[in-house]
Amino acid sequence: MSGKREEIERKVSELDRMIRLLEQAKREKKTKAEEIHSKYKRGEITYGNYIGSLSVLLENKTIEEWMDHYNRQVLKYKNYSDFYNYKLGKIKENKGEQRQFKFNLKVLPIAIAFLLIASFALIFFALFPFQRDVVSLAPEEIFSENCQEMSEWQGAWSVMNLLGDNRCATNLNSCGTGCAKDMGRQVISPTGTYTSVYVNLTYAIANAPATSNVTLYVGNGTDERIFATLPGNGGTNSRLNRIFVLHNVISFSDRIILRFSCQAISNGGTCAVDDIQLIADDGFVPDLRVNITSPEPATYTASDLPMLFNITLNHNGLTVNYTLNGGANNFTMSTGNNLEYTAYHPFLTTGNHEFRIYAWDNEGGYNNTEKINFFFNASLIDMCSTINYSGTFYLNQSINAQGTCLNFLADNVILDGSGFTITGDNSPGSVGVNLSKMSVYNLTLRNIDILNFATTVGSSVGSAIGQDAGNIILVNSNVEEIIAFGEPSGGGNGGNVSLYNSSASLIDVHGGDAANFEIPPGSAGNIYIENDFINITNSGLNLAPGYNTLGFGRTGLLTLNYTYGFEDLGTTSYGTKLLLEISNKSVGGGIIRWINQLTPNPLTFRNIGGNSEISRNYAYVNPAGSLAILNSPANVTLSDMPGSFQDPEVKKDGLSCQNCRNHTSLNAQTVRFNVTGFSEYSIAERSFANQNPVVVDISNIGNQDIVPAGLKRLTFSVIASDGNGWQDITNVNAGGRPPSDPLQRENSTCLFVNSLSQTEANYSCSIDIWYFDEPGTWLLGARAEDNQGAISPIHAENFVLNGMFYVVHNSGIGWDSLAPGSQNNLASTSMLLNNSGNLDISLIHINSSHLIGLSDPNYFIPAGGFSVNVLNQCEGNGLIEGENILIAEASIPRGNNSINTGQGNAGQETLWYCAEDVPSPLPSQVYSTSGQGTFPWEIIFALVVGWINIIFVVPVSIRKEDLKKAISSLSNEEILEILKSRLNEKPELLVPISIFRSKLSPAEALCRYLKDEGKRFSEIAKLIGRDQRTVWNNYMNSRKKVKVKLKTEEGEGVPVGIFADNRLSVLESVVFYLKKAGRKNNEIAEVLGRDSKNVWTLNSRAQKKKRNKLH
Repeated sequence: MSGKREEIERKVSELDRMIRLLEQAKREKKTKAEEIHSKYKRGEITYGNYIGSLSVLLENKTIEEWMDHYNRQVLKYKNYSDFYNYKLGKIKENKGEQRQFKFNLKVLPIAIAFLLIASFALIFFALFPFQRDVVSLAPEEIFSENCQEMSEWQGAWSVMNLLGDNRCATNLNSCGTGCAKDMGRQVISPTGTYTSVYVNLTYAIANAPATSNVTLYVGNGTDERIFATLPGNGGTNSRLNRIFVLHNVISFSDRIILRFSCQAISNGGTCAVDDIQLIADDGFVPDLRVNITSPEPATYTASDLPMLFNITLNHNGLTVNYTLNGGANNFTMSTGNNLEYTAYHPFLTTGNHEFRIYAWDNEGGYNNTEKINFFFNASLIDMCSTINYSGTFYLNQSINAQGTCLNFLADNVILDGSGFTITGDNSPGSVGVNLSKMSVYNLTLRNIDILNFATTVGSSVGSAIGQDAGNIILVNSNVEEIIAFGEPSGGGNGGNVSLYNSSASLIDVHGGDAANFEIPPGSAGNIYIENDFINITNSGLNLAPGYNTLGFGRTGLLTLNYTYGFEDLGTTSYGTKLLLEISNKSVGGGIIRWINQLTPNPLTFRNIGGNSEISRNYAYVNPAGSLAILNSPANVTLSDMPGSFQDPEVKKDGLSCQNCRNHTSLNAQTVRFNVTGFSEYSIAERSFANQNPVVVDISNIGNQDIVPAGLKRLTFSVIASDGNGWQDITNVNAGGRPPSDPLQRENSTCLFVNSLSQTEANYSCSIDIWYFDEPGTWLLGARAEDNQGAISPIHAENFVLNGMFYVVHNSGIGWDSLAPGSQNNLASTSMLLNNSGNLDISLIHINSSHLIGLSDPNYFIPAGGFSVNVLNQCEGNGLIEGENILIAEASIPRGNNSINTGQGNAGQETLWYCAEDVPSPLPSQVYSTSGQGTFPWEIIFALVVGWINIIFVVPVSIRKEDLKKAISSLSNEEILEILKSRLNEKPELLVPISIFRSKLSPAEALCRYLKDEGKRFSEIAKLIGRDQRTVWNNYMNSRKKVKVKLKTEEGEGVPVGIFADNRLSVLESVVFYLKKAGRKNNEIAEVLGRDSKNVWTLNSRAQKKKRNKLH
């Protein structure tokens, strides 16, 4: 141990040197001030420069203040020097009684502090001449250690000679990471009687990583705390000085225990300490008071970070530090006026915290270490804020945000919304939850809804070239948009997004493009969606890769993992590029993953959910229409397989799949195999010999009528069978052949309807029959073909096509000029006869009648005044009243009227009429056959200014007397208009009421009857006010129930037009019509085969629906 005499002599020497330095500094300060003043007097500098230079030199004080300061410091140090010289004298008189000196010192009103080495003191004093003393002027030394020997220390340290001097040291050569070597010492001393206790030491950690350290522990016999951690110097041998105030950490009574722990980071290096001094201070404490304004004794959350600490002093301070929870680290607070001090603490752990202040002023005074206790919950968020550390956070209330709400600056963050909602104001650029730092990649959102932001969840990119987006997970949450694409010019990669029982209307994880070929393009992120039922209808997804001039990055993978199914209708868009996997996570489910990138049309590629199925031992995709790109190679996985097959193989449509390749045993619990395109796949026992398909039956077809002047589609069922399974059948075709005509009507591809068993299936076939097709017994045949190219024998049936006469001709003939008494007047228009049936007409007779005047029957035009010819000339076959006159050379064999030659070979014949002899005079009136009991046609002369001009031929539709009364009150022009309108009128189609008593539904019966009557689906839809697809479905359903044409009974019918109001059901329309016609409920019930109560209900519904239209 070094003695007190040597220590005091050293301090006296230091004080003398201090006095000399002060005197020198005083002279230099005065000399420099005088030089500046002389330059100003000589005009070398301006007044402004003079004032500025003087202000810098004197630091805003006067020269007198500086001189007074130096004088007071010199006087104080001379007094201290006199005291130590006196003490040296006492030591000489009282050898060995050094402890008595301690008590004499305590009588003196002198502040005791640390002794620093002289060189450090000189530099410190020269730089900061107005700071308080840094030299120990009146110390009470409890002990000191210069490491010459270590008998009073315990532990693994020893005396080592380092840098030419002995040190207390230990080496780390045999000490790995986490190893520690300690030395400790206990000192018995009444330290509790002192105001402050200090440790002054020199230490070094040489030839070791800078992350190695010496930890100083201090104890009082009952408690031990970490006092300070002294970091290494990175491998140099320099020595560092440290001074520590112990009483700020722990209270003392009668002992102090010091323990030094050398803690290694890796092998090698040496820890050393020297010149350890433990010193007590019994000085006075000036009145420096602290008011803590923040924190308050309250609970704070993560939203309050960084934590604001704020205090005020009662007068100007010098330095203010704070500690948390009695820790060894002192944190410095900043100030702008030396009265208010502020600090922002970046992070706090959950729990109670003690905030304690240590403040000093310019006179050496300090405070009473005021403190505040508060509670911090690091996991709670109650407002929009920035979070800069990892962890799990909980929302404890819903938040209404303006602009961006939550910014996360740390990786691996979990935000649990606890069922609350974050609602934005839809302001441009706003983000609900944002990952806004380049190194932030993983965010999990749970139990939260986020809405009304420009972007609800986003991973900010763009500030750093090539920055990748973060990974985002949603659990039981709903958001609007998730933006996680790569930086758009430097090839940033998109982030991965996973949704578990969650939803988002837009997910964008595309890769960023690269500015040139030297930068690789960004890869897209992956999207994973898992839910019992996935609904992405009207959602948008973007998994496209980035691009540079050499190509593209990696395309993102979309995984849809459902239990019951998924829906992707409406405006769902899968983007322009993606990899796709659909998965059924339920027991007995499986996975379909397409091997190659898909490039769909984003406007039409949708409804995969409605065209695919994955279930136990079954994988199916219908790659029809816009989904055609799904007919491409894929990997199929089938889960929870039985594993009990004898000789299993992959089946495609029930047949052996020749180009499927399995990657596992087909008897494994999970089977995986590749396919080249899509249909139905399963695992089953191997099939051996191929069996040819067979047409088992063609449905019975009754006698058929043509559709006059039209086309009839004859639909029938074909049942085909294949011993290898009906799935082996690849095509069924059918054809019909007339009795002798050299033609055949074919259906090359019949439609699959349904399977009837494992080997049989039902197909719907149809052939077209034209109105001019040959009548008689037709041959109807069908055959099937399988996937091995085997073709069945033709299975034939017969049906009879009935013959039908049906002649259509134009409605009238006319003369451009026809005058009474004229002769050989050839009609300006001919009569074209169309054979719209399928029977030949070889003879044509014309039966004629006189045209009797309706107003004055005494005048008439005789039938014999007209002739008919097949040539465009008069002098044809003269007509005779009441006789059938054969028109020579006129015939109409069946044929195709559309050829329109006007000759017999097209099923047509043209007749020319000639008025050979017109009587004269003829009064102006209408001449008709209506009163003669002949064939009900009339020829009406419309008279214009007394001259006969045009002859019309129209059906008789009113009685003679009524016609006379009507005509007598009409002008010639009005008569013409009536005749024209009557020519354009067509009788409305009547629907027999009896069809509604069949086993078909009313809608099926109506559509079936109209179709059987030769109406096209589009015509039926227009007639009854329904969608054409609805008409088709009703008709097809009726075909399944009733194979033959509907039977109708003679009796009452209803106009087809009553069904045009689509607000009413078919049966409601019928009942409403009959009720308006005055029929009673029981009468209507009888004709419809319904209960009268049902009739009342149907009429009531119809009336309500009709009334609603009026409102």
